Amino acid sequence: LKLIQELSASKKFIIIIPTVVIDNLDGLKKESKQAREVIKWLENQFRKGNRFLRAQNQNEKILNSYDKNLWKKDMELWRSYQLL
Repeated sequence: LKLIQELSASKKFIIIIPTVVIDNLDGLKKESKQAREVIKWLENQFRKGNRFLRAQNQNEKILNSYDKNLWKKDMELWRSYQLL
């Protein structure tokens, strides 16, 4: 979170938060105080209209060329592919 906050505050980059990151944070928020803090901060920034930080749009996607059942075989690798 601190790194994203610093990059956003620098106003030199547009940071796109991938949907899979938001989904994973949402799943962790019940167990993790840090995940709740990140989600609150992101929601606040999105609400304020921070032009250097935004969520990934649905149409922003790279075509996947990996095994479609990878998530069943190796969840961690599948999540990494989703982030990329």
